[in-house]
Amino acid sequence: MGILHLPLEVMFRVAEELQPEDVFHLGLTSKNLAHLIRSQALCKIVLSAQARFSAEAVCAQKDGDYARGLRALAKRRNAIRAAKPFHVALLGVGTSFIYKDGVLCYVMENGLVRLLDIRRSADHEVVIDVRRMVRHCCPVDIPSFELYKIKLIHYAHGILTCILAIRVHDDGVLQYILVIKPRSARLILAELLNPFRSIHVSNTDEFLFLYAIGPGSAFGFRKAHQLDLKTGEWFPRPRMFIMTEGTPPYVYFEILDGYVYAITDSVVCEDSGQFINSPETGIGRHTNRFPILSSPDGNPEVGMTRGTWVQAYSAAKSDERWTFMRVEKDEATGKIVVFQIRQEWSEHGHNRSRTCIRREMVSWAENRLVTNALMNDPLVGVAYHGNPFHAETSSALSNLQGQQYEDDADGEEDGNLLPPGTRLHHGDNSSTVPHYGAQQCFIRSYFSTTGSFVDLVNDTHRHNGQEQSLRLRVMTESAGGGNETVFWPPAANDTKNSDPRMEEVRRVLNQPGYDGDLEWKVDSRSFVYSMGANAHSTQKVIVYVGFDPTVKLRHLKAFNTRQGRGHPCADVCWDSPAATFPPLAAPWVWLEEPLYFRPREKNGFDFFG
Repeated sequence: MGILHLPLEVMFRVAEELQPEDVFHLGLTSKNLAHLIRSQALCKIVLSAQARFSAEAVCAQKDGDYARGLRALAKRRNAIRAAKPFHVALLGVGTSFIYKDGVLCYVMENGLVRLLDIRRSADHEVVIDVRRMVRHCCPVDIPSFELYKIKLIHYAHGILTCILAIRVHDDGVLQYILVIKPRSARLILAELLNPFRSIHVSNTDEFLFLYAIGPGSAFGFRKAHQLDLKTGEWFPRPRMFIMTEGTPPYVYFEILDGYVYAITDSVVCEDSGQFINSPETGIGRHTNRFPILSSPDGNPEVGMTRGTWVQAYSAAKSDERWTFMRVEKDEATGKIVVFQIRQEWSEHGHNRSRTCIRREMVSWAENRLVTNALMNDPLVGVAYHGNPFHAETSSALSNLQGQQYEDDADGEEDGNLLPPGTRLHHGDNSSTVPHYGAQQCFIRSYFSTTGSFVDLVNDTHRHNGQEQSLRLRVMTESAGGGNETVFWPPAANDTKNSDPRMEEVRRVLNQPGYDGDLEWKVDSRSFVYSMGANAHSTQKVIVYVGFDPTVKLRHLKAFNTRQGRGHPCADVCWDSPAATFPPLAAPWVWLEEPLYFRPREKNGFDFFG
């Protein structure tokens, strides 16, 4: 019996075992199968079985449009694998920026802070005049100032955290932490900070956590201060966690499912007080997890879990310029996973290889039982202090070079035992052609949903005086082993794929006159990078590359000029007059049209594939 004649119940059962993109492709093969990507019931089954915790599935649970969610998820994954973004645009010019969960925050040269919600396709930017805000909200607490600098720290759930550094003649430089809720025109906190070496912030819509490391501190216990965003008051007792010296990518903070996770790359052995970080012992990591307290009267030690594990890499030296770490929730299972990218050099320094190590956080209570059983095994070498991860042998990962993403269920293959919940994905190495060093690979990220290394590489050598030529390189693991590598846009000298419009796309990616001091931020659906005119330039252009088909950035050039019925932006008037926005509740915050709306800033493309 052919697939076209299968009963609907059987088709539902078959689709449940397929990935969303497989169902999407199957629905495009025949008009008789188009119902697969339009049936709300079938799409709900597929999303629930294969991607229940994806952003598209969560959105579908709210609005009930599971068919649209499945199509959006499949298009996003296909766009990443094929290195074909839906949007490439110059969004603005600023001195610095942060990018988190689809929201871009950047500081302009005149001191204004602008926020653009890309994920929600906002047709306006929120503009904050920090200097006017300070004068209006706290004229007594903060002295008057003329020279100041704003450092953006974190943005999430509509809460912006930044550092205001002002120069005072008598006291030198004073630094204040500002916590702002722009939409409500509310300054939640303005407080003088003690001297610190690094500061990290994470928050929910109700609470904010501040992690500060003082000058001269190396390792030991740190304090996580919790702020009630409703009252603007700190909790009286801070949370204590173990953290070592370092900044991202060596330290990572994230709030997931009501818990705060703090993970570091190298940890302290409590017996000797030394860092665990050597080829013999592996790379030590320490993880802290504690629940968010809902009341200041709660015990900060309740629910606190600390653990150390030793990740046994090979004895090769690691090039820290390629290190990239992220903690996120698996789209299919909902489990918390840690991804880390490392590039290691061989013992003699002739060969290099880049590897993504995926580590799964299992149930903490259940894992203790597994760990205690493994601790009786003499082959297990692990620094154990209530380890929240599966223990592993000291040689378990050192023998995994050359393997490609072993399946957890296989357990043992070729004599190599993978720790439960651990998978490897090997990327480029010294034999990869063309070869890009750290000076030619500016963005070095990993998209876990597709198993893809996503890089922004430069085809030219800057020291030769050649013009910069940035383009995407995506390496996705293939079913038969190895990687499938795709570049976009095609090289300028590629006559087989020549397209006059691609020259304009290259100009967006490579802004004329800007080719130095590149900084970047990435999330699960896009990335943003900035470039300065030179290494000492304060003005930087900010470029957005997005793989999310649900985003609709107005006033961008349509790359495909033929717009048929049902085109996602067919009802957008590209040359519509500037909109007027209602004023907000304070004189120091207002709404404006985005900078990329303006004629002189219109520089970008909307791709509809």
